[in-house]
Amino acid sequence: MHSIQKLVALSFVLLTAACGPMYDTTYQYIPPHSSEGKICLSSCSALKQSCKNNCATQTNMCITNNNIRRLAAHAAKDRQYYEQYCDDYSCRSECDTEYNHCYQNCGGQIIPHTRCVYNCDKAR
Repeated sequence: MHSIQKLVALSFVLLTAACGPMYDTTYQYIPPHSSEGKICLSSCSALKQSCKNNCATQTNMCITNNNIRRLAAHAAKDRQYYEQYCDDYSCRSECDTEYNHCYQNCGGQIIPHTRCVYNCDKAR
């Protein structure tokens, strides 16, 4: 029963959110003017790529572990088996946040541009 209540609450939140306006934010990156700043940015890019590679590795390990648990549960006829949700969205988001901090610490500027993309008449 407890999970049904959670499902109903989640459905209500999603339906309510779907009725309001939706926004999209893009970012404009302005590199630093100095040569030192531009060299600094290359280290930011390398760190971001390494971070995203780690995210992919973690996701693949999660999927592999799910497969192993599924096989073990099936062999043991265990009905309590659960699958871990394997998604690298939050990990990759952290990589982007770290990159943005690094970019700004190197002297670059990041300018967000937010615009309404759905149900914009309800934004007023």
